[in-house]
Amino acid sequence: VDLGRRNLPADDLTKQAVSTLVDAVVFNSAAESYTTAAVDCSGYRKFLLEMNVDVTLAPTDLNIQVQFSDDNVTFYNHMNGPFGSLMYEDVAGDKLECVSGECLAQYVRLYVLSSGCDATNTFTLTAKLVLTR
Repeated sequence: VDLGRRNLPADDLTKQAVSTLVDAVVFNSAAESYTTAAVDCSGYRKFLLEMNVDVTLAPTDLNIQVQFSDDNVTFYNHMNGPFGSLMYEDVAGDKLECVSGECLAQYVRLYVLSSGCDATNTFTLTAKLVLTR
């Protein structure tokens, strides 16, 4: 494939990278937040966010926010489509879901906020980011 200045194998055009941003984190206190490390996504244009949400008893909500930054300092909430309010409620039960979007900034991370959790009413979250060229 000719991209102007250099030739790349076709596999490089669809290369993927997978990062586990949240690895079985248990949310077990009220208004608990978790911010992941930022991932450099500058070499990619699409992302898939894979989420495994396990619910124990009756916590209230889990809000997962995708955030982007151009300088790895100031992060902005991604508001397109489902990302404006990616919420999970206890009554919805356990979930294995994914949503996709575009990477248009250099860095991406997740910010997660729980509510209504305690030692017995919990959410457990695993979230993976699949980046694709």
